[in-house]
Amino acid sequence: LAHNPNFRIGTATIKYDASGFYLSLQIGDVVPFKAQKAKTGKKTGIDLNLDNFLTDSDGTVVDNPRYYRKSLKRLKKLQRRASRRQLRAKKEGRKLWQSKNYQKARKQASRL
Repeated sequence: LAHNPNFRIGTATIKYDASGFYLSLQIGDVVPFKAQKAKTGKKTGIDLNLDNFLTDSDGTVVDNPRYYRKSLKRLKKLQRRASRRQLRAKKEGRKLWQSKNYQKARKQASRL
């Protein structure tokens, strides 16, 4: 790739949370990053509802993926695991910051 002199980085932000580090860059250029699509003159209506995720005017139905319910099930398991590890550490007389298995379980739950 050749160097583009019009390309510039506006701001850079580094963020840390339970799932790791994230780098966010605000970039700019004189030339648009995305090419314009050709206009077709076609219109589409979209209906959002509760039974499925969406239905468009062509009759295409997209099912609701239900990410929230699926992730809740996994979260419950991870929280139970962390609770068991916490009880075990307390029973053995260790402080929670000393219990590496509890810390690993707690981080897994917070990542999810």
